[in-house]
Amino acid sequence: MLTIETPPQYLELIQYDNHFYEFIFKKGSRATLDVWFIYMEQLFQLPSDTIVKVLIDSTQHQPPLTYAFRHAKELIKKYPNRPKPMRIVFVESENQGALHHILQSLVQLLSTSDTTLYLYGNKREQALDFLFEKEPHLHPKKSI
Repeated sequence: MLTIETPPQYLELIQYDNHFYEFIFKKGSRATLDVWFIYMEQLFQLPSDTIVKVLIDSTQHQPPLTYAFRHAKELIKKYPNRPKPMRIVFVESENQGALHHILQSLVQLLSTSDTTLYLYGNKREQALDFLFEKEPHLHPKKSI
């Protein structure tokens, strides 16, 4: 579980069992990304064989990707042995062309494998199916 010292203002963080984390951006700002990177850094400190699943919902607010890119480079240098089987889904309101390519570059930098998916619109169920594809018995729907 992530250590949350004060509840984040700019994003909602939901922690589930089995290393599944959902980030919902409530504001598209540098401050939002600063908080998000605090939690991503904690995830990068997990043992490298931990299967981490991350859902990032920026359907309401797109963060400044160029700022994220600079910050991500520093984080990658600091944690070369981050969890390898990390699965990430980005859910956005729509494909914004050039911004999507910047996001893909950012994710390639952060990600430790090719298990990344980009979805547009209200596709949370599809995101969950992808995240738990290799662990269907842990899927949140199965435990309800």
